[in-house]
Amino acid sequence: MPFWLSVANFLNGLCWTSYALIHPFDIYVLISNGIGAISELVQLILYAYYYSRKEECNEQNGDHGHGHGHVTKPTGVEVGWHL
Repeated sequence: MPFWLSVANFLNGLCWTSYALIHPFDIYVLISNGIGAISELVQLILYAYYYSRKEECNEQNGDHGHGHGHVTKPTGVEVGWHL
């Protein structure tokens, strides 16, 4: 899933969770969107973790955006490319 779509889903879940708490307290909207907001937060944390890991890997290999690169996807599959 693209990063910005994850951010939009997190903000949407956060808005609906806030609405369920503020307006007339609605437990069904609160639970469903609260779980969604929490799962999107976990996904954004994983994005940040793997993005920093990719940068760290590039620095260790001496790759600064030029030449050969390897990216480890969350599935554990390593993808390489050659320019």
